[in-house]
Amino acid sequence: MYPAMENQPFYVREGDHFIPQDSGRGPWGNRSLHGRVVIGLLGHGLEAAFGGEEFTPARLTVDMYKLPGFDPVEIRTTLIREGGRIRMTEAEFLSGGISMA
Repeated sequence: MYPAMENQPFYVREGDHFIPQDSGRGPWGNRSLHGRVVIGLLGHGLEAAFGGEEFTPARLTVDMYKLPGFDPVEIRTTLIREGGRIRMTEAEFLSGGISMA
């Protein structure tokens, strides 16, 4: 059996920023975030900005071009196209003011 784990958030919200927590640490280094918590926050940002009952997310593709550390994170979202059957959006992950995904 696995030991019981505390429920810890990956981020704590402070205004417009998300502050990474130790629970989001990745396997590549002691001070970098795991890719899954980066992708999860991008999905959360898109859902918060553009989600709705009439649309179901069909695809999420993420390019991580820098390894994010534990600096405050900002998610910027953009609506690219909206129609009756499709809504195309984009999100950017900024860590310490630098675009990373």
